[in-house]
Formats: sequence, C-alpha cells, structure tokens
Amino acid sequence: MYTDIALVFAVTLLIAVLISGQTQRTFLSTSVLFLFAGILAGPSFLRLSDVQPENPVETTLATLALVSVLFTDGMKVRLDELRRIWRLPSRALLFGMPLTFVIMTVAAHLIFSLSWLEAALIGAILSPTDPVFISQLIESEGIPQRLRHLLGVESGLNDGIVLPVILILLQLITSETPEPLLMLGELIGGVLVGIAVPWLFIKFEQRIRFLYVGTIYEPLNAFAIGLFVIVLCEALHVNTFLAAFSAGITVGNVSTEVRVAFEGFGRTLTELLKLAALFFFGLLINLNLFVDSGPANYIFAAIVLIIARPVAIYIVLWKQDIPNLEKATAAWFGPKGFASIFYSFFIFQFALPNGYELFNILAFTIVLSIVAHSSTDVFFGRYFQRAAERAAEEPISLEDALEGIQEGQPSADPP
Repeated sequence: MYTDIALVFAVTLLIAVLISGQTQRTFLSTSVLFLFAGILAGPSFLRLSDVQPENPVETTLATLALVSVLFTDGMKVRLDELRRIWRLPSRALLFGMPLTFVIMTVAAHLIFSLSWLEAALIGAILSPTDPVFISQLIESEGIPQRLRHLLGVESGLNDGIVLPVILILLQLITSETPEPLLMLGELIGGVLVGIAVPWLFIKFEQRIRFLYVGTIYEPLNAFAIGLFVIVLCEALHVNTFLAAFSAGITVGNVSTEVRVAFEGFGRTLTELLKLAALFFFGLLINLNLFVDSGPANYIFAAIVLIIARPVAIYIVLWKQDIPNLEKATAAWFGPKGFASIFYSFFIFQFALPNGYELFNILAFTIVLSIVAHSSTDVFFGRYFQRAAERAAEEPISLEDALEGIQEGQPSADPP
C-alpha cells in the first residue's frame, strides 16, 4: 500500500517540478495539484489507501509542516519595522479573529443544527489564517510592507493562540474539566522557549572564538536551533507553534548570517513538508463529499470564505488610512490551511460522538479555501508587483521634491 502511495506522490512531485514555472505566473497551483493527487489515490478513485484521520502519520506531517512554516515565516519579521506597523496585525489578531470566530460559530449552529459547543469548535478550527497557500502574494516584492506584516504576523500568532480555545471546547464536549491556567502557562512557556533558546545559542556561538560553522553546515545552523526548540517544547509540554514562530523571529533579528544561510534550505524543506501534508490530507477525502453534499455545506463554505473573514477585517480596518485594494486583499486572503488541517484531527483523537460529520464539514471548507486562495494569490501578487514598478518609474514632481527638502527628507532629483 505504502509503495503505491509513494509512487503516486513521486509522480506528482515530478509533475509539480515541471510546471513550477507556470505556477508562478498563472492560476495553476502545486498545492491544489498535491491535494487532488491525494484525493485521486484515496477512496474515491484508485483506492490505494485506507488511511484514517486518527492515523499519526497525517498528524505528524501536518504538525511538522505547520511548525516549519511558522519558523521560516518568523524569520521574515523585522522587529524594527514591526514597531512602526504593529497596530494592523494587533487589530486583526485581537478583534478580527474573534469576530470571524463568532460569525462562523453562529453560521455552523444555524445551518447544521449543531450544539453551540460543536459549532464553536468548528469556528475555532477555521479561525486561524495561514499564508502557506498564498506564497506568491507574500513573497511578491511589490506587496506593501504593512500588508505583508499584517498577513504574516497575524497568521504566525493566531495558530498558537487559538489552540487553548480548541482544547477547552473539546474537553467541554467530552465532559472533561478544562484547565485554562495550565493552557495559559503553555502559551507563555512556548514564547519564552522560542526566544531564549535561539538567543543563547547564537550568542554562545558568537562569543566563543574557536567555534566556527563550516560552509556545508551553515544552512543547518537554524535548522538545528528549530529542531531543538521543538523537542524541548514537547518535553516541557509548552506550545510548540508559538515557540516556532518566536524562534524564527529571534533568529532572524539576532543573526542576519544565520537567517540568510537558512533561507534557501528552509524554503525548500517547508515546501516539501507542505506538499506531503496536503497529499496525505487528500487521502482522507472522498470526492463524493462534494458531489453528494447538500446546499448546507456550500452555504456554510461561502459564509466562511466570502463573509466571515472579509466582514471582520473591514470592520477592524474601517477608519485606517489604507488603500481599499490592500483592505480587500487582507479580507480575501484568510485561507484555512495547515493549522485547520492539524486541528481537525483532534476531533478523532478526542473521539467525539459525531466526529465524522464535523470532520466532513471542516474538510469541505478547507479544500474549497485551498483551491480558492492558492489559485488567486499570483494575480494579486502580480498586480502589486506591477504597481510598484510603475511607482518606481514615475518621475517625482518639482512640488514633491521641494516638499521633501523642506521636511529634511532625501528625495530624488526633480525632472
């Protein structure tokens, strides 16, 4: 069985490599390719796999992929820039995500007749945003820094913050007593581990003269730090996701050399883990779910993708001095990615009575989100890139040049 699955994955990877140039310019998406390759190999067509949602392989892959994404994304956060533009990520995180959660919870309760606890669980699992499936947008050189930080910082923090809420809801549904103070300690502990370990390791390396990282091992420097952080978090039972994001931020700001050396290797490793996790997630999905589903699933997915996130973001950014296109971009690109995939497996780990019904609702929405967002990011990224190129080519006016000189700011020569 696993040989056949490996063969399908290898063929899909070869195809992805061959069309990778096109995916950077068109709506084609390697994420969608691997997702549907998994669906093809699953129970719908080839039936090569009898993988179950509670299988630890899927959970492990989703966890590694999410941790890798958070670690590498954290390295892109510049604290000096964040100090100037922290208001937008904090608004989206502290007000936008709770509002999105409320809208989806009410929708799930009314549409599927779920209990309020089950509906809240659906809303919590789908609340975290994830920039994995909009990489062409995030990595576009033309995207405004405030928009990049809004999407990147928000998604890096909300994955870990929503985890205690999900665990509390799971424990309430299964009649277990939640321990909110313990979960708060896990959050704080994860952040502390993520900051302390990289800082101590890098400072130790910089202070000891005879320590020298060989050229071939330079990309493994940050990898070793991240791996140690993950293992230590598991041993201490603190939040791995916040630790990974905090560790990435710390490495990226403490040592430029370590960050630059890891960039290429880290990007490749993260991409491979992402594709593998998507492939195995596809193995769990029966395509009949989309054929046989009634209007309820489509209505709920439409509310999640078109109403919940956009409404919440437009409310929190209502009076902010931001161009409408940037607001629309932030509102549209709130995809449900690895965090939602990973958290959906908790349903089976906690053995919820109607777990398959809840999982199908989540899977239906997540798949549509992946298709919708990973197929449109390249167009938004291309637009911002062209806008930046046009702005760079426009000559500065004499009035703007004089105004810049009066304010004591450097300016280009007037035409």
